Amino acid sequence: MKRSLIAIVLLIGTASAASANDGKSMDANGDGTVTRAEYDAATQAAWTRMDANGDGKLSAAEAGAKGGAGWKTADADGDGQLSSAEFSAKKGAWFAMADTDKDGSLSKAELTAAKAMKH
Repeated sequence: MKRSLIAIVLLIGTASAASANDGKSMDANGDGTVTRAEYDAATQAAWTRMDANGDGKLSAAEAGAKGGAGWKTADADGDGQLSSAEFSAKKGAWFAMADTDKDGSLSKAELTAAKAMKH
Protein backbone atom coordinates (compact mmCIF):
# COMPACT_ATOMS: atom_id res chain seq x y z
CA MET A 1 0.00 0.00 0.00
CA LYS A 2 2.77 2.46 0.88
CA ARG A 3 4.49 1.90 -2.44
CA SER A 4 1.24 2.39 -4.38
CA LEU A 5 0.54 5.66 -2.53
CA ILE A 6 3.98 6.94 -3.37
CA ALA A 7 3.56 5.85 -6.97
CA ILE A 8 0.32 7.82 -7.14
CA VAL A 9 1.97 10.90 -5.72
CA LEU A 10 4.78 10.62 -8.23
CA LEU A 11 2.29 10.22 -11.05
CA ILE A 12 0.40 13.32 -10.10
CA GLY A 13 3.43 15.44 -9.66
CA THR A 14 4.11 17.71 -6.77
CA ALA A 15 5.39 15.42 -4.06
CA SER A 16 8.32 14.29 -6.14
CA ALA A 17 9.37 17.91 -6.66
CA ALA A 18 8.87 18.72 -3.00
CA SER A 19 10.73 15.69 -1.76
CA ALA A 20 13.56 16.38 -4.21
CA ASN A 21 14.31 19.55 -2.24
CA ASP A 22 13.39 18.05 1.15
CA GLY A 23 10.12 20.01 1.25
CA LYS A 24 11.70 23.46 1.27
CA SER A 25 9.25 24.77 -1.32
CA MET A 26 6.34 23.71 0.91
CA ASP A 27 7.81 25.00 4.17
CA ALA A 28 6.14 28.42 3.97
CA ASN A 29 7.40 29.68 7.32
CA GLY A 30 10.91 28.23 6.97
CA ASP A 31 10.91 26.37 10.29
CA GLY A 32 12.27 23.14 8.83
CA THR A 33 9.00 21.20 8.92
CA VAL A 34 6.01 21.03 6.59
CA THR A 35 2.72 21.27 8.44
CA ARG A 36 -0.47 19.78 7.06
CA ALA A 37 -1.70 23.33 6.32
CA GLU A 38 1.48 24.11 4.36
CA TYR A 39 1.19 20.80 2.52
CA ASP A 40 -2.47 21.42 1.70
CA ALA A 41 -1.65 24.90 0.39
CA ALA A 42 1.11 23.47 -1.82
CA THR A 43 -1.27 20.74 -3.01
CA GLN A 44 -3.91 23.33 -3.97
CA ALA A 45 -1.30 25.43 -5.78
CA ALA A 46 -0.14 22.35 -7.68
CA TRP A 47 -3.72 21.49 -8.60
CA THR A 48 -4.31 24.98 -9.96
CA ARG A 49 -1.05 24.92 -11.92
CA MET A 50 -1.63 21.45 -13.38
CA ASP A 51 -5.29 21.98 -14.39
CA ALA A 52 -4.12 23.72 -17.56
CA ASN A 53 -7.51 23.91 -19.24
CA GLY A 54 -9.31 24.97 -16.06
CA ASP A 55 -12.03 22.31 -16.31
CA GLY A 56 -11.71 21.21 -12.69
CA LYS A 57 -10.29 17.80 -13.59
CA LEU A 58 -6.80 16.55 -14.28
CA SER A 59 -6.30 14.41 -17.32
CA ALA A 60 -3.37 12.01 -17.37
CA ALA A 61 -1.72 14.32 -19.91
CA GLU A 62 -2.09 17.38 -17.65
CA ALA A 63 -0.62 15.46 -14.72
CA GLY A 64 2.18 13.93 -16.75
CA ALA A 65 0.88 10.45 -15.89
CA LYS A 66 0.76 7.48 -18.19
CA GLY A 67 -2.56 6.08 -17.00
CA GLY A 68 -1.07 3.07 -15.24
CA ALA A 69 -2.20 1.28 -12.11
CA GLY A 70 -1.33 4.20 -9.82
CA TRP A 71 -3.47 6.55 -11.86
CA LYS A 72 -6.37 4.10 -11.85
CA THR A 73 -6.13 3.77 -8.08
CA ALA A 74 -6.23 7.54 -7.64
CA ASP A 75 -9.17 7.82 -10.05
CA ALA A 76 -11.80 6.63 -7.56
CA ASP A 77 -14.79 7.16 -9.85
CA GLY A 78 -13.06 5.57 -12.87
CA ASP A 79 -13.75 8.45 -15.27
CA GLY A 80 -10.14 8.61 -16.48
CA GLN A 81 -9.53 11.98 -14.81
CA LEU A 82 -8.77 13.18 -11.30
CA SER A 83 -11.15 15.56 -9.62
CA SER A 84 -9.87 18.00 -7.03
CA ALA A 85 -11.34 15.75 -4.33
CA GLU A 86 -9.57 12.64 -5.73
CA PHE A 87 -6.31 14.56 -6.01
CA SER A 88 -6.60 15.91 -2.46
CA ALA A 89 -7.55 12.51 -1.05
CA LYS A 90 -4.51 10.81 -2.50
CA LYS A 91 -2.22 13.64 -1.49
CA GLY A 92 -3.67 13.51 2.03
CA ALA A 93 -3.11 9.77 2.17
CA TRP A 94 0.51 10.32 1.16
CA PHE A 95 0.97 12.93 3.90
CA ALA A 96 -0.52 10.57 6.49
CA MET A 97 1.81 7.79 5.37
CA ALA A 98 4.87 10.08 5.40
CA ASP A 99 4.02 11.54 8.85
CA THR A 100 5.42 8.54 10.69
CA ASP A 101 5.35 10.16 14.13
CA LYS A 102 1.77 11.38 13.56
CA ASP A 103 2.49 14.90 14.81
CA GLY A 104 0.74 16.59 11.90
CA SER A 105 3.91 17.80 10.23
CA LEU A 106 6.68 16.37 8.10
CA SER A 107 10.26 16.72 9.24
CA LYS A 108 13.17 16.65 6.83
CA ALA A 109 13.83 13.08 7.96
CA GLU A 110 10.24 12.03 7.24
CA LEU A 111 10.37 13.64 3.78
CA THR A 112 13.68 11.96 3.05
CA ALA A 113 12.35 8.57 4.19
CA ALA A 114 9.20 8.95 2.09
CA LYS A 115 11.31 9.88 -0.93
CA ALA A 116 13.51 6.81 -0.43
CA MET A 117 10.47 4.52 -0.40
CA LYS A 118 9.72 5.29 -4.04
CA HIS A 119 12.74 3.24 -5.11
